[in-house]
Amino acid sequence: MAISLNNEILTNWFLESFPSAPCGANFVSTVGSKPFPEGDFDDLLRASGLEVFNIHDETDVLIIGREDWDEENLNVLLDKREGQQLKVYSQEMFLAYWVSGRDPFEDEKVVRAFGEGHSALEFLSGRWLAWPSTFVALSSGGGLLLDSPEVGILSYMGYRVGERGLPAAERRVILAEVFNSRLPNINSLEYMQGWGRPKSKERLKKMADSMAAFCQSQKRRGNVLAASRYEEDLRWLHKNYFSGRFKFQWPRIYVG
Repeated sequence: MAISLNNEILTNWFLESFPSAPCGANFVSTVGSKPFPEGDFDDLLRASGLEVFNIHDETDVLIIGREDWDEENLNVLLDKREGQQLKVYSQEMFLAYWVSGRDPFEDEKVVRAFGEGHSALEFLSGRWLAWPSTFVALSSGGGLLLDSPEVGILSYMGYRVGERGLPAAERRVILAEVFNSRLPNINSLEYMQGWGRPKSKERLKKMADSMAAFCQSQKRRGNVLAASRYEEDLRWLHKNYFSGRFKFQWPRIYVG
């Protein structure tokens, strides 16, 4: 049974008891009901100051109920968010984040625990081979893949392009850190070995090949802005780290 929030006394009590809603962009999408009816839950979010949409293409935060969600709509959103960030919370996850101030995505084990028995999150995890990573990519076979070896580190370090991406200066600070620094250990040992040592040919080639693949994918889908940002950053990498230092085949279409 869904828990009703369609009561002014309860809504006011929640809002008086909770801290500010935990969404820096003040922009979320929601779909589905349970444990709260979708309309009631949306009203609570709006009363907290958040702007709420029903699966908006540009969202990077989706809150989903246990029932009344649609596989086709989720697949459309994932396709549109390819190469970009997307955090998917259950209603319970988002409320826990709101109350505690601790994002469940800070601990993969916590996210997976929230996902157990949740039909929508289990559906997503079945399509996302490395869920609960938050960076969306499509495999060449058309199946959905999150946090593939080509994008996991860039995503983890905060690199983002597109309309809701970072300014060029901030992106390049992150790229410089990825190239020059010891990386955090995520995913498997084999995955991390693929990134090579700091400042190495292997590290730079992995970065360039990864970004080139995502640029091509964004172009294929008509996402001109995201593709152009990848191209700009690839040129920056070529100029600052490749030219005169390494010899391997740079992604040719991006050298200019």
